[in-house]
Amino acid sequence: MHLVRFVRIVICLAPFLVPPGAMGDPATGITAGGRLQLARAQAFPAVKLRGYGTLSGSLWSTSGTGASILQVDCDNEAMAKLVGAKYLSDFGLLPGVAPLTLTSKIGSLTGRQVAGQGAVLAVRSGSKVYIPAAGYPEDLKTLAEENRFIREVSAEESMPG
Repeated sequence: MHLVRFVRIVICLAPFLVPPGAMGDPATGITAGGRLQLARAQAFPAVKLRGYGTLSGSLWSTSGTGASILQVDCDNEAMAKLVGAKYLSDFGLLPGVAPLTLTSKIGSLTGRQVAGQGAVLAVRSGSKVYIPAAGYPEDLKTLAEENRFIREVSAEESMPG
């Protein structure tokens, strides 16, 4: 599960725990519960990073499957495009990482996968970047189908594969 750990540390922000019961957030489009039982696990305070502006975010995770969604809040849409594209680009340079295309009820989704370790997507919606990760492509597809932020993203907002 090195892939899931990598996703959690890819944006170097100091985490702090969110009080129990902070599940689901209509403003983000992340659906608490669902088949994978997604709940917010950590919040990351705002940090100013040279070249990326101010970033903050939340990590949403599941208790049993190891699936998660890292939500990165950027200053604006331009920075969100940069953060998402840079993430996929840099991640794709790691050894053993291959392109991934998933066909789901909501269309074709492009991301990256590591054999035997898992898969990730990166999608942008406005000034937010979402990085769903799961140990199995089927769980990644379920995250996409159950969460509004991916269902509503248009083709031009998808991060390049």
